[in-house]
Amino acid sequence: METTSVSLMDRLRRTDDAAAWQRLVAIYQPWLRAWLCAHILQPADVDDLVQDVLAILLRELPDFQHNGRKGAFRAWLRGTLSNRLRDFRRQKPGLTLANGGDEWSLDQLADDRSELSIQWDREHDQNVVNRLLLLIAADFEARTWQAFRAFVMEGRPAADVAADLGMSVGAVWSAKSHVLKRLRQEATELLD
Repeated sequence: METTSVSLMDRLRRTDDAAAWQRLVAIYQPWLRAWLCAHILQPADVDDLVQDVLAILLRELPDFQHNGRKGAFRAWLRGTLSNRLRDFRRQKPGLTLANGGDEWSLDQLADDRSELSIQWDREHDQNVVNRLLLLIAADFEARTWQAFRAFVMEGRPAADVAADLGMSVGAVWSAKSHVLKRLRQEATELLD
């Protein structure tokens, strides 16, 4: 198991950490694409925009400083996407937005209190947790991961999980603790 306490964001600030950048792309590229297709753009226009946003992240993330406010990175990313969407829209005046969306959709994304921004925040956090869990699974022994999934993600009682996996109840709780600790390490600054 990887035991480093350095967060993904800390590793990203070191521009020579290719593995951290690959991890960021693995977390955000599929989600940005799916989110944009569902809420803003037609699928044909999404790939270019996602690449633009990821290029901006690559260029500007090493200088990103978390301001200590809840959701700072998430809001920064949403603002970056909103600005790129506006530029994209200006570059393609005949652009058709998804689901009958219009300029209102772009205004909603930029407004921290709008329903669309609140939805963005919720979906962002859910995506980051899900993607990070997939990415860190390989850092654990199979039985530790099975215990975590059954106990935490499926909500099964610790005693039942322990009996099914031939381990003690304490080992099930320990599996939960180890995986959540690792998740917190990776998610620092991405989630609040």
